[in-house]
Amino acid sequence: MIDVFISFSTRGGTDLEWIVSLGKNLKSSYKSMYGKNELEIWDMSKNGPGENFVDEISKALKETLLLIVVMDPSFNNNVQVLDEIDKYQQARTVAGEPVLIIKIIKNRGDKDAELRAVVDSNLLVSYFSTIKSNNIEEQYKEGSTEYNDEVGKIVKEIRKHKVEQRRKINSQKLLNRLAELNDIPKIYVAFGDSNLTDNRLKFINELNGTIINNKNDKIREVKVIPDDFTIQFDYEALGELLCEENPYREKCLDAMLNNCRVVILPFESDKIAEAENYLKRIKYQLKDIWVKALDLKKELPVHILLNIPEVLYKTDEFKNELNNPAYAGYKNIKLVKNQIITSFIESFVEDLRKIVDRPEPGPEIPGPAPAIADLTPEIPGDIPEDSPINIYIIEYNNAPRPDISEEELNEEEINRADLWAYIASHKFTLIPRLDPDADFSFSEAKQYQNDSLSRSDAIIIYRGIRENDQWCKKQQAETYKAILELKRETQKKDILRAVYIYPKQKKRERGLYSWCNYNVIIDYPTELDAFLWNLRKH
Repeated sequence: MIDVFISFSTRGGTDLEWIVSLGKNLKSSYKSMYGKNELEIWDMSKNGPGENFVDEISKALKETLLLIVVMDPSFNNNVQVLDEIDKYQQARTVAGEPVLIIKIIKNRGDKDAELRAVVDSNLLVSYFSTIKSNNIEEQYKEGSTEYNDEVGKIVKEIRKHKVEQRRKINSQKLLNRLAELNDIPKIYVAFGDSNLTDNRLKFINELNGTIINNKNDKIREVKVIPDDFTIQFDYEALGELLCEENPYREKCLDAMLNNCRVVILPFESDKIAEAENYLKRIKYQLKDIWVKALDLKKELPVHILLNIPEVLYKTDEFKNELNNPAYAGYKNIKLVKNQIITSFIESFVEDLRKIVDRPEPGPEIPGPAPAIADLTPEIPGDIPEDSPINIYIIEYNNAPRPDISEEELNEEEINRADLWAYIASHKFTLIPRLDPDADFSFSEAKQYQNDSLSRSDAIIIYRGIRENDQWCKKQQAETYKAILELKRETQKKDILRAVYIYPKQKKRERGLYSWCNYNVIIDYPTELDAFLWNLRKH
């Protein structure tokens, strides 16, 4: 596929030499910025003697990702350029692809408005000239800071769409390959590097070798993913797809994890800085893995293989993922603290025998998330209710902001009532909340909270649309401080806690809740069930 087609008028001020130089500079800048010589550019210089220009241009435009239109005052609605724009737009529309046009105005003269109106550019409009204070236009010289800055902006735009296109193609390859392996038991090995590092390669090779040479027929059938997919594209492209924000990532991760028997998180280095970087790179994978591990039906086993100092997991950014007490409640998650690959694999294969003998979980069928009041927790067996379990819901709500409509406030009131009704319907005792309209002093309100906490087995922090982030952080800190004081004074066990975020609340950063054992977000209603289930277990 051609990345960029440069269209220009051959009449007047824009000559082929300037276009060819622009193409060379785009390629050079791309390689300098991204370390790869992979930018494919087509311009009129590609046509050799005796070739059919019209046919070659039409063919190139059908294969082009992004069109650059170069114009100057001599453009005068050039028929050739308008025809190229039209053919490009038609080809992209027929293929169901977005039309991506960058407009370069080499110099404008007195025709700036006319040149801008030639084509509706949905990307950049890049000027390669400036108007001086004496109203004289000066064109940027090739190699000047101004020229290079414009080239850099264009390269960044090209790169963005080139990566997007690659993600789209590779996601389909990945999903097609997963469909082929749908009935084969698999192990997912999370990765956070764009390359196949020596440590990871050694681990994968030894794991594959042990599986292939095992006497158990079922174990020999197991495939290790995603290394199978390097046949179709490299790890850098896989990293773009799974380790970065994009619309295809979640579907691919879900497809891999939904049909997977076990997940392994092998840390590729025992250096703090590299381990932190690894965790950042796998944050999207961790999110999906965590949700699947909490699923009481699937019970996806997770093995974390590391040799990292414990101090790493005391940091707020990471302890929610790997030093989270929630993991202690699940027998299917193992933390292996010694990175001795052979010993781990030997032990792992013993566990794998039990795993492959279990029926493979069926694929999940996507559908709309149920309303909170309609949820039915999938809890295996009857749970004895020897004593009441008290839940205290703390609401950090300021006075309503002026930008919140009465309709929105009413919707939130309904949602809050649904949450309370849902929890109460499952025979949990809810400690009455403080009446916000009552005339309580600060000391009385604080005492009420302390008394409520002392009677609580769990708390849920309700975050709604009317709160202020800084004020909310302060209130959370006060709540946590009160819990710690209770533990010191009465030897009370740690209170299980969750954060419930109103679905229409835009800010959902989990970092704000790093002290919470469990994070409950309405996007994942099974997390609320998992939280309530753990209350019963405790």
